[in-house]
Amino acid sequence: MKLNVIVDDDKHPITKGVEPFTIEDEEYKHNFPKGVERHVVLKFKERPEKSDQKANMDVMWTRDVGKGKVVYTSLGHGKVAWEHPSWQKLTLQAVCWAAGKPREIKPAK
Repeated sequence: MKLNVIVDDDKHPITKGVEPFTIEDEEYKHNFPKGVERHVVLKFKERPEKSDQKANMDVMWTRDVGKGKVVYTSLGHGKVAWEHPSWQKLTLQAVCWAAGKPREIKPAK
């Protein structure tokens, strides 16, 4: 299904140079335990019309765990999503950020 994604934190190294985009992917829904801190960097602009969840719009977030960095994304299910330039850019920038070497990536066209 087509999902409209917006950047929630345009100052974060993972989202540097990423504009809102539409991607063909699966819609995931999340339940979070109380007390787990996370920093949301991407959200759905809106949930698909037939969605049974409207409250949680989060798509990608980060967490610091001890000295480590964790990145989660609900995007990336299938070839169409993997070929999307915004998904590629976000994924590469997330790996760099988690490795402690944040930088902007320019994916090949």
